[in-house]
Amino acid sequence: MSTFRHIILPVVGVVLFAVFVEFVKVGGAVCLLTVAVLTLSGLILGQRLPFALRIFSTGLVIYFGYSACLSGRAMAPNLTEYTIGTALHLFSLMALVPFLSLLRLWSLRVAVALIGMALPFCFGLAFLVADIEERLFVRRYQDTGVGPTARWTDSSCWLSYDAQSKRLEGSD
Repeated sequence: MSTFRHIILPVVGVVLFAVFVEFVKVGGAVCLLTVAVLTLSGLILGQRLPFALRIFSTGLVIYFGYSACLSGRAMAPNLTEYTIGTALHLFSLMALVPFLSLLRLWSLRVAVALIGMALPFCFGLAFLVADIEERLFVRRYQDTGVGPTARWTDSSCWLSYDAQSKRLEGSD
């Protein structure tokens, strides 16, 4: 019961929070505010923060980093120099400080491991999700084509597909 309560419940909480954020109109603001509060509390309290809350905070910071990379990746279709640069730029602007706050939440060894895996994990997952979205989009409209349509990964960006030239377009 102790493992369940202290590890699995916070992980489930992060997943439920991520689903909540995706389907609520002001989800981005809620996520930003929650990450800010947890980052500040982590910086102030450090390892005195309850274990379950440290796990929840860590999971939320990882989700935030993934969201930052996904926003950068969704700016244009396919893996290009522009999408890589934008994803790295947004990650460094939005998620770097919350990830550095993990140095206060965990022992140095654990924190360095989490920070070391942060960018490759968030970056890789965001690119995988965006690639899957683009492949499904092309498959769905391969016969008819479609004009600018909001992406499901980032509704502020769009995709379009020209069936005659078999060309996927997109923008921010």
